[in-house]
Amino acid sequence: ALDVIRESGHVAVKTGSELELTIADQQRLSRVDESQVPEKIHTAQAAGFRYFAPNFVLKGSVKPIEPRLMVTHTANLVFRDEELRVRSELAYVIERAGIFELRMKIPENLVVDSVDCDRMREFRFDEASRTLIVTLSQRTQQAVNVTVHAHRPLAAMAGAEQALPIVEPLGVEREV
Repeated sequence: ALDVIRESGHVAVKTGSELELTIADQQRLSRVDESQVPEKIHTAQAAGFRYFAPNFVLKGSVKPIEPRLMVTHTANLVFRDEELRVRSELAYVIERAGIFELRMKIPENLVVDSVDCDRMREFRFDEASRTLIVTLSQRTQQAVNVTVHAHRPLAAMAGAEQALPIVEPLGVEREV
């Protein structure tokens, strides 16, 4: 506006459901409650601001929301005459954003026999990185149960003291 002594207004900022907004800098404007934003620009879950001078500064950064994976892992190890049988049951809880795949680190000398998962499209094992990748049939944001059946020949464990082969879920939050 030209030749105006005082100018004020509102600004509403909203991101998509898959994005996270962080306000980095704000000058000459203040945050207001959602109920104080005018109806013309009011949208659900938007950040509302009010300014009193047209030369305000509002800087923000937007980044994709990272999924949070939590898992309860139950390992069952059975020693047989010729081999050690391993059954790992992983109960994943996926929050904040959906994912298409789950990754697990497989210990040395452990051979993956099968993988069971109700939402699985396929699984593959990368021998070089010892990573088991379970690809889900669709983007998933809820509980997923995975069971990994594997074995280790007892001959591979002969000699030096060995740690028990436990499948390690990757990309999950760890409790200390």
